[in-house]
Amino acid sequence: MRLQRLLDATTVAIGIAVLAVLVANHLPRDTPGQAPAGQVDSTPLYEVRIDPAVGINFAAGERTLIMVLRSDCRYCRESMPFYRRLLARDTDATQVVVVAPPDDREMGDYLAFEQVRPDALTFAEPNLVPVSSTPTLLMTDAEGLVTHAWVGLLDADREADVLETLFVRAST
Repeated sequence: MRLQRLLDATTVAIGIAVLAVLVANHLPRDTPGQAPAGQVDSTPLYEVRIDPAVGINFAAGERTLIMVLRSDCRYCRESMPFYRRLLARDTDATQVVVVAPPDDREMGDYLAFEQVRPDALTFAEPNLVPVSSTPTLLMTDAEGLVTHAWVGLLDADREADVLETLFVRAST
């Protein structure tokens, strides 16, 4: 009788463990390199100059908004409605450049499909841009010095901060 209870308890424990593994394997996972909503990147971005090898002419505008994206990034996809609204505004004083990794050659088609039309698209090795995840937005001055950074899927307050930085603070 005692052996039977022990076997029943062991069977239940094994069953629970198997069920936990099955459930865990079916939960959505973030792809490495993608920043979840609200995640703050600990990389110190301020006082950093973007490497000229990235291929951006920072002198082409008063400032540059760099959008570091991947076409397979879940949070980049979820951010596209905001990026469309952002680029629909008058950004004459700000050039907008999308930077993607060299292996993401679908980015041009992806941006066209999403109706996101930056001023330029460039491909750069990840070590040339001081970010650890996508999406990341970097605002630079005319020399390529990072002045503002936003990482991950932005909530409404952080979206408002981007818009204020681009259109209100920039005009003052």
